[in-house]
Amino acid sequence: MGVFISYAQKPTVSGSIVGIGKTPIQFRYVKDGERRIDTVFAVNDHFKYSPKGSDDSTVTILFNPSGYFPLWLEPGEVTVSGAVDRPFRLRMKGGKENSLSDQYNTEIGWKYDDLANDKPDSVKVQLEKEKEAKTWAFIQSHPSSRMAAKLLYWSSMTHEDDLAIHESLWQAMTPGVRGSKPGIALSERLNAVRNQPAPGKPAPDFAIPDTAGNPVSLKDFQGKYVLLDFWGHWCGPCVRAFPALKALNDRLANKLVIVGIAAEFKSDRDKWLHMIKEKNLNWVQLSELEADNGKVNQTYNIVAFPTYFLVDKTGKVIHKSNAIKDIESAIASIPELK
Repeated sequence: MGVFISYAQKPTVSGSIVGIGKTPIQFRYVKDGERRIDTVFAVNDHFKYSPKGSDDSTVTILFNPSGYFPLWLEPGEVTVSGAVDRPFRLRMKGGKENSLSDQYNTEIGWKYDDLANDKPDSVKVQLEKEKEAKTWAFIQSHPSSRMAAKLLYWSSMTHEDDLAIHESLWQAMTPGVRGSKPGIALSERLNAVRNQPAPGKPAPDFAIPDTAGNPVSLKDFQGKYVLLDFWGHWCGPCVRAFPALKALNDRLANKLVIVGIAAEFKSDRDKWLHMIKEKNLNWVQLSELEADNGKVNQTYNIVAFPTYFLVDKTGKVIHKSNAIKDIESAIASIPELK
């Protein structure tokens, strides 16, 4: 069940987006654990929307196939302004969290993105370090903000080697933020980084339904090498790696078990099954049908797709990579798998 939030003054969202004309605008959100979409139509570049609430008090605006923008649902009116050709650069006013988001975007996020544009890689690396340091300072200055918790969540996604800094910032946040939806998600994220499987460590066991709904466990394959393939039907790089996985499966079927673990929503089950059939993925296929929020995806700290884990016959991780060529090299280095 979602968290019910009572507003003294109901939230409304209104906007003026130059060039949007009469374009339909989608508002995407999760309520009671389910994805939902509301659509309103702009009139002469203006729109108004009455939110129905969401589990984490946020909605995402989508009016351009390549662009989306998150908003906080806060009491009173939230106003949005911008241009249709810059969907990632909307300005917003209304409420503490939206004001802080706008402040961060203009003073840090967009500023450093612009500075890095067309710069050599060496300069981009330095600018990214500066941006991250300023992001941490911003988070530290706003310990009672749910928006700051979201910022820290994304920092941990892209800079997981800085776990000690992230945990320090987390501990400094107020109890109210730590107990909020974004705070709980951040806590789970930091726990996943802290305990993620790595080469030399045991691969956590799991029990996930296969395409017929029967539970399959990692322990079912004890005594064999296992290649875990975290993928999704929507993931282009995952699909492009299928021929290489097929070749491995054909060549090493008696020595190596490939286990596909798909990040799919329940509503996308048919698309997942269609992809398996269409591409003839004749190895073990599993899915929790909870998208990337599934317990196994979180336990294995899956933040990019595809992600591969090569596991030895004793159940320990040998290698982890997002590139199938790296996995092919790791497999080629094992005498038993040549």
